[in-house]
Amino acid sequence: MSFSAQWLELRERYDTPARNPGVLDAVAAAFAGKPAISVTDLACGTGSTRRAIAARLPVRQDWRLVDNDLSLLARARPSTLPAGVTITTVPVDLARDLEAALDGSVDLVTASALLDLVSV
Repeated sequence: MSFSAQWLELRERYDTPARNPGVLDAVAAAFAGKPAISVTDLACGTGSTRRAIAARLPVRQDWRLVDNDLSLLARARPSTLPAGVTITTVPVDLARDLEAALDGSVDLVTASALLDLVSV
């Protein structure tokens, strides 16, 4: 399943203030004092989760943004990044190859958009 970038942009205006501050604080506290962090964001869309939490994480950040929509991945990687931040976009269909998305070392896995789509 994929969503248009325009729809995700509209949704982000509401998602950002609706994020649980306790969860954001807990993530920030878990990595406070660490020199760097490696983050994998599953079903990243245009990168809303990265935009929402990056300022709370260590200055050196290595982001792996995973989605099956190439046009969204292109939008998820900004043209300029702060010093110490790297972003790698990874096209993966999570229904078929979740292992590929989680390959390598990672400190934090985020999946807020993915959890919106998965039913139990």
